[in-house]
Amino acid sequence: MDSNGLFLQFLPYLTAGIAFFCFIVFASYHVAKGKTKHPVIAAVIGGLLTLIPPFSLAYLAFLIFRKDLESE
Repeated sequence: MDSNGLFLQFLPYLTAGIAFFCFIVFASYHVAKGKTKHPVIAAVIGGLLTLIPPFSLAYLAFLIFRKDLESE
């Protein structure tokens, strides 16, 4: 099998991984805007946690269920 064929087999997984990374970073930033004072740091943490997908989903759930800044 040539290297071009291997790349084409790997391409859907790469695309899904990039899409998952973008979703987690965007969702972390969007949710953290009202929940923390530093939403960019929250988005970076969410992006780093995409290396282990269950942790990134748990982090996103943590941000969703955290109290808003106004209610503290």
